[in-house]
Amino acid sequence: MRTVVALLLCVAAAQATLRGLAPSKQALYRGDPFVCLDGSARLAHSQLNDDFCDCDDGSDEPGTSACSNGVFFCENKLHKPQLLPSSRVDDGICDCCDGSDEASGKCSNTCEEQGRAERERRQREEQARAAGFEKRKALMEEGQRGRAEKETKIASLDATVTEQQATEEDLRALKEAAEKPESEAKASFDRQWEETKAANKNKSIHTLFEFLDRDSDQQLSVEDLLQCPKLDSDQDGSVTREEVESFLDMDGDGALNDTETLADIEEFHQHVYEEMHSLFTNEDVEGVEHEQEKPAYPPNIQALIDEAEYARAKYNDLQSQLKAARDELETLKRSLAVDTGAQHEWAPLQDQCLEFRDREYLYKLCMFSKVTQEPKSGGKQTSLGNWKQWTGEGNNKYSEMLYDGGEKCWNGPQRSTRVTVECGVENTVLSVTEPNRCEYAMTLTSPAACEPIHHDEL
Repeated sequence: MRTVVALLLCVAAAQATLRGLAPSKQALYRGDPFVCLDGSARLAHSQLNDDFCDCDDGSDEPGTSACSNGVFFCENKLHKPQLLPSSRVDDGICDCCDGSDEASGKCSNTCEEQGRAERERRQREEQARAAGFEKRKALMEEGQRGRAEKETKIASLDATVTEQQATEEDLRALKEAAEKPESEAKASFDRQWEETKAANKNKSIHTLFEFLDRDSDQQLSVEDLLQCPKLDSDQDGSVTREEVESFLDMDGDGALNDTETLADIEEFHQHVYEEMHSLFTNEDVEGVEHEQEKPAYPPNIQALIDEAEYARAKYNDLQSQLKAARDELETLKRSLAVDTGAQHEWAPLQDQCLEFRDREYLYKLCMFSKVTQEPKSGGKQTSLGNWKQWTGEGNNKYSEMLYDGGEKCWNGPQRSTRVTVECGVENTVLSVTEPNRCEYAMTLTSPAACEPIHHDEL
């Protein structure tokens, strides 16, 4: 009879739930002897949780702190199960919300309260995620619609450019055909005008020279010039030698040398005429010319000019239209080349700028374009990087953005920014840090990052 009772007690002990052991592992501990999970020893069931570490892997002491490599399981009913390092068992600090890591009665069971708070938090998150996903669906529709519109616009612009290029060749030919007679007629008229102007000036030079050459000896002397009242530069009523010698002082040294006392017509033309002829009007000396105004082109030439101007205007107008179409085409193609998500959910945010302010700086994240930083007190804006690519790992490609090639740090690398993307109801930059020198980190929330909720997550 005693043998039977002892056997029953042994079986009951073996089937009892061991402290600190997960229910899924209880079956591994029901054998007697117990074999360490790493096979390092065989132990009597009474040696389990005896506060002495027998197994190399610590598997014999799930409910004590005897083994440095042991693990304690908190069941935490009404909340989440938890694994603790065995060193935190019976250390006087309540780590498990059900208090099972400490002696009975030492800790209050707060699992229901914590579980309720956790469930409420998860519910709020799920509601926000669901709301974000509804917005994401709208963003996907908008992005796909915008992409289709851009593709339609590109096709239209391609056709327009092709048509305008053909028209450009026709208008260029018409322009060149109109410009040739215009150019020839203007060149002929201008050439004749230059000849007339030169002849008038030559006549004016000779007329003024003859007027000043009082003794008609084909040489201007000081005595000739002393007889010309117009050379009274200080207007004191008399012409002095100093006043007239200044005109004949051809080398500008302030005194007349032997070759400067007389000036023939060539010397007068080269050194004296330009300075002197402005003192005389046509009333003083008939035939003296001053600035000669070029006459207007005659009607026959003006008609050629008007025709060429019209052709040029038509050609230049088309050139402007063609450039605008090509620029728009390039912008649209560059926009479509950006990876805006698997379902183009990020496309509506393209080129939108989001701001974040801390105590010192204003940061701007311009989506798929650039990241900048500028002092709030005013000053130079600094580039923290330009759009490069998505850099999320594996199936989470769209969880991280990279902006690189920013302004170079003094004696350091170019600035760059990694943007971590999280689900959120609004497009918001939550934080900006600089974990490494010249390497910035941003956290961005956006409905574009909200994935649908699967039942196994609830």
